Amino acid sequence: MGYKAGQVSLIILTHAHFDYYGSIKELKDITGAKIAVHKNDSQYLIQGKSAEVTPVSAIGRFVMLIAKNRSQKKKQGVRPDILIEDEMDLNRFGVKGKVISTPGHTEGSVSILLDSGKCIVGDTIGSTFGRLNYGAFCNDINMLKESIIKIKDSNAKEIYLSHDGICSIDKMRKAF
Repeated sequence: MGYKAGQVSLIILTHAHFDYYGSIKELKDITGAKIAVHKNDSQYLIQGKSAEVTPVSAIGRFVMLIAKNRSQKKKQGVRPDILIEDEMDLNRFGVKGKVISTPGHTEGSVSILLDSGKCIVGDTIGSTFGRLNYGAFCNDINMLKESIIKIKDSNAKEIYLSHDGICSIDKMRKAF
């Protein structure tokens, strides 16, 4: 994207799963950036574990079946510099926007809501064959539904899904 490593001042983890923080120590070492994670997921990061998951779809149950005989990998723990509670203003890092708490996928899931209307949701929203859904895994479906309402009621215009591209807020509102 044209930035140098030293220009990165903050790394926000949307949640504490290995596919999100597996290289966080190396990224911190390279950039010198602060690491921010929600306080409810921080212990997983510190311990080098992945937050608990519960499959809520056929795909999730299939993945769990394959993985059930594998022991959970453990990474070197990393202590976050910033613990997010409910919201965190990003202006002090040169970004016009905020981090909002959107639990459900994990207890400490967050989304990044930019003033431009772009919203990065991590795994709060999933997609299968282009159809939006609650994802393959969920820690608390009721909290997830409340988080989706929070995003729908925000100033978001474009939703950035971690594994499935971008969708409009209108598509999201129709799906949920």
